[in-house]
Amino acid sequence: MVGDLSMAKAENKIQLEIIKWLKAHDVFCWRNNGMGVFDPKIGTYRSNPYSMRGVGDIIGVLPDGRFLSCEVKTPKGKPSADQVLFIKRCSRLNGVCFVARSIKDTEKALRDAGLDL
Repeated sequence: MVGDLSMAKAENKIQLEIIKWLKAHDVFCWRNNGMGVFDPKIGTYRSNPYSMRGVGDIIGVLPDGRFLSCEVKTPKGKPSADQVLFIKRCSRLNGVCFVARSIKDTEKALRDAGLDL
């Protein structure tokens, strides 16, 4: 469990760095919390039946109007099957969706999508 906590802290740090970089480049974006709400009465997270599984950690709208979804992982982290499916589905609809482990990954993904930020 301690490893999970330190990995979550590392992911949070990367997320914050990427969000700051995106905002500095005029990308309308925010942190997406898809974890649900902790219910102390039952000791677990309650999920919203209307939420979607696999949505990226950072959501936004790019300057050209396309949907942005960035799943942030640590260098050793791997996206879940739901995250991979979400990225594929959004990408097919012309969204810019990717996994990033750093600002460099984010820059590359946006360049590959034809954006020069």
